[in-house]
Amino acid sequence: MILTYHVVSEDSPYLYSIHPRDMEEHVRFMTGMQAESRQNGMPCVTFDDGHVSQYYVGLPLLEQFHLRGIFFITAEWTDSKPGYMSWVQLRDIVRRGHEVQSHGWSHKFLTQCSPSKLRQELRRSKQVLEDGLGTQVDALAIPNGAWNGRVLSECAEAGYRRVYTSEPFLRQVKRGNLELFGRVSVQRTTTSRTLAQFARAERTVFSSVRVRHRAKRAVRAALGQRLYHRLWCWIARADSRDDVSPAHQDTLGKALKSRGATF
Repeated sequence: MILTYHVVSEDSPYLYSIHPRDMEEHVRFMTGMQAESRQNGMPCVTFDDGHVSQYYVGLPLLEQFHLRGIFFITAEWTDSKPGYMSWVQLRDIVRRGHEVQSHGWSHKFLTQCSPSKLRQELRRSKQVLEDGLGTQVDALAIPNGAWNGRVLSECAEAGYRRVYTSEPFLRQVKRGNLELFGRVSVQRTTTSRTLAQFARAERTVFSSVRVRHRAKRAVRAALGQRLYHRLWCWIARADSRDDVSPAHQDTLGKALKSRGATF
């Protein structure tokens, strides 16, 4: 099982933010899992986007528990977008023995990119990170979770060897010259008990966790990637579902019905 973090904060309402105390609990849990399974040293903790909290909070927790992590960076945001890491911080992460890899150039939907734009998203981010860090960049975390055969082909052509997805139950598989990995996206409500459920579900085809994940994929397919992502961003930035007004609920209902969703 591989975990994905975005923001580590004590007070952020963002759905994909986690309290430092909870992340420490997760890391402790994953350390135990690695010891039990005798894994080959493949990092089980990853970070997407490059938010500065990953450096100030996430990195020290990895160091405390002697775990290596992978920091997937949206290259265009480095040293330019407020709240995201600088080149100095990224170089320090590499110096400490962790990986810094690509999360695309500007976090675009790769499946929606034209051929030239897709090449730019994959190759420019790789080249800029390699030039800025002096290390090899051969892994990509798919932005927004959207990928297909065309995207994988371009990843291989660009020189990537590992591709990390947002599919929690995708086992490590080989696709041509690529290795694909699934990951569990950590939310602010994720506990070590949740992680234990995912770990059990990995070994059980028919589980409530897998059923919920399949339902989510069905909704995404019904809505379409862009509309689904807009909905995801809206929910992710709300304090809770209680913040969703009746008007917004009605709008969402109409959107679902127009796409034939009956969930």
